[in-house]
Amino acid sequence: MKKYLVKLASFCVFVIIIDFFIGLGFTYMRVHTKGGDTGLANYIHEELKDEVLFFGSSRCFHHYDPNIISDSLEMSCYNCGMDGMGILYFYQRFKLITERYSPKLIVYDIHPKFDLLVNEPDNKYLGGMRAFYNHQSIRHVFEDVDSYEPYKMMSNAYRYNSKLLPYFSDMVAPSKSSDKGYRPKDKVMKYEPSITSVETPYNVDSLKIKYFELLIKECQEKGIQLVLATSPIYKGYRSSKYDIAMSLANKHNIPYLLHVNEETISRNKIYFYDSSHMNRKGATEYSKMIAHELKKILK
Repeated sequence: MKKYLVKLASFCVFVIIIDFFIGLGFTYMRVHTKGGDTGLANYIHEELKDEVLFFGSSRCFHHYDPNIISDSLEMSCYNCGMDGMGILYFYQRFKLITERYSPKLIVYDIHPKFDLLVNEPDNKYLGGMRAFYNHQSIRHVFEDVDSYEPYKMMSNAYRYNSKLLPYFSDMVAPSKSSDKGYRPKDKVMKYEPSITSVETPYNVDSLKIKYFELLIKECQEKGIQLVLATSPIYKGYRSSKYDIAMSLANKHNIPYLLHVNEETISRNKIYFYDSSHMNRKGATEYSKMIAHELKKILK
C-alpha cells in the first residue's frame, strides 16, 4: 500500500511539472506571435489604444472599415470584431482593454444569435479568452458560464487545449491578415438565397442580457459613449428579435442604429458575400453611412 501511495504521489508530481512546462511553452508561443488571429488578439488585449472601437461577431469583423470611419470622425479607429463571438466574449475583451485605457466611443454590432438569445452552449465564448485567464477582471465570467470552469483552468493542458496548431501556424506562417482589425470579403454572392420572414421560436439568454447590461453600465461609468448597431442583411427584415436590443437601448438611453433592412444596400446582391455578410463594396458603403451617423451622435 505504501509503495502504491508513493508511486501515486510521484505520478501526480510528474503530471504537475509537465503541466507547468506546458503552460510556459504555450505562453511563450502566444506572447511572441504577431500574426493571424493570435497576434490580433494579443494586440487588441495588450497594446490597442484607439479612440473608437467596434465590437461584434463576423458581421462587425467584415462590415466596419476603420479607415473610412476614422477619416470622417477624425479619430483613430480599430475593429475588434471576431467571427462567431458574442457578448460573453466581448465583455471580457472590453475588460482587458479598459484595464489600460478608456476609448471615447464603442460601437457594438448586435447579432441576436450571439448576443441576446439561447443558442449554442455559452462555453464556446470562453475558448478565445482562456489564454488571458490570469487577468482577475474576467474570471467571474468563466464562473458564471460554468461553475466548474475555475477548477478546469488550474490545468494548463486544459487552458491551451487545441491551441498548438493555431499558435504554431500564426507564429511561423500567418495566413490571415487584417487592416486595423478589419478583414473584408472580396467575393460577390452569385446565388439567390432562400429568404423567409417567418419568425422561428427563440428564448432570451438571461446571462447574455446580464453581461450586456454590465457592459452598458460600465461604459457609462467610464464616460465611454456606447452605440448599438445592426448592419444590413440581404433582404433583411425587422424581426422581433431586434426589439430586445431596442428595449435595452431605450432602457439605458443609448442610440441604436438599426440598418438590418437598409434599402440602399440590403436589396442589392453586389454588396454581399453571402446572405448575412457584406463584401468589401458593401462594407465601404455601409462604413460611409455609419460614419455620418456617428458624427452626428458625437456632436
